Amino acid sequence: SEHDYQAGRKLAPGDSVPLVGLGRVHLIAHQPGQAVSYLDEAIKKGSDAPFVWNDKGVAYDQLRRHKEAQQAYRQGLAKAPTDRALRTNLALSLAMTHQFGEAETLLRALVAEPGATARTRENLALVLGLEGNSDDARRVSRADLDGAALDNNERFYQYARSAITGEPLASSTASVETDDTT
Repeated sequence: SEHDYQAGRKLAPGDSVPLVGLGRVHLIAHQPGQAVSYLDEAIKKGSDAPFVWNDKGVAYDQLRRHKEAQQAYRQGLAKAPTDRALRTNLALSLAMTHQFGEAETLLRALVAEPGATARTRENLALVLGLEGNSDDARRVSRADLDGAALDNNERFYQYARSAITGEPLASSTASVETDDTT
């Protein structure tokens, strides 16, 4: 709990572990600004585990400070280049800043690895869909989803792409019924 970590911080002011704990507590509580402060302090005191850099990146992404998030993920990857969480979250953060090509490359590599999960495939499908590559997104998802879910995802990708890039929705996705009988 936060109380325990604060107590640990007082008992061992030079120790980064309570700071990492406090960072995680605030991240889970959706207080990313406070999480970043504690994680930065932990890093200054020598905390260097991949999950610390990942948590810092996630906190920055929650703050919509994606460039700083990407920097944190890359700093973690410089030390742990195979870390799955860092690679996945970097890819998703890149997609939020329209860097779909690099995001796709990272996720394709993760999907090709042994032990790739449905969630990893869905992340790749999401990025492909955001790129506007609906056919590939569908192919990637086909192993895990049925036809209705695939159709639903495709609609979601189109709306999300429009929201992220500011591009208007393609007219073919408009499903508004109009009454011509007036």
